[in-house]
Amino acid sequence: MVPIVIYSQVLHEGIPMLAQPARNKKQLHRVFGGALMFACVVYASFSVMAALRFRQDIAPTGSLNWNTTRQPGNPILVRIISYIVMMTPSIVVCSAYPLCSITLVANLIILITGKDLSNDPKHKRS
Repeated sequence: MVPIVIYSQVLHEGIPMLAQPARNKKQLHRVFGGALMFACVVYASFSVMAALRFRQDIAPTGSLNWNTTRQPGNPILVRIISYIVMMTPSIVVCSAYPLCSITLVANLIILITGKDLSNDPKHKRS
């Protein structure tokens, strides 16, 4: 799960693009700090649950250990938690693609046209 944690935290490249349309930029440190703190708490929780549940038998990709707990016969809460834990890495990676694509498109526009459209009033949102 460590590579997923690292990948999900690599949003520093998108912060300028994400911060550009914000009206109150003084609050951005709280928004980004809160988002990073939430992600750290979620990953720490998943890590502690996996360590307590699987102990020595933990797989290199910790989310795959939860596959056995989703079997019929287990309590519904255990099955729901196992599905959430198993799907979290995929959801995190997929959610990072829009951030990367915004940065990629902005960089390609600058590279091709030589213009930074983020400072152009014609392209700003109202």
